[in-house]
Amino acid sequence: MFHLNNMTKATFELEPYQIQRMIELSAPEYGREKAYQEQLSKTYDVEGAAKRLECCTKTIANLIKDGRIRYTMVGKKGYRISELACREFMGDIKT
Repeated sequence: MFHLNNMTKATFELEPYQIQRMIELSAPEYGREKAYQEQLSKTYDVEGAAKRLECCTKTIANLIKDGRIRYTMVGKKGYRISELACREFMGDIKT
């Protein structure tokens, strides 16, 4: 059902079956997006990032030192590199 109220804003009333169908259609996309976000939120230590990028830990240390890869400090010497940072470094994702 479609109404125009006195302020000329459109309002819609959906039937329950229409709401259910919208949920059914959007659920797979929501699931894919959620899985993608969870994957990007994964973090690695220096050794894990080296495995992920298929290089040695010295290379990761140099990337951190040169500021060519984003990282987070954990404690005084602990570095954490996110999956997003790895993908940005490889050029898969533009930020």
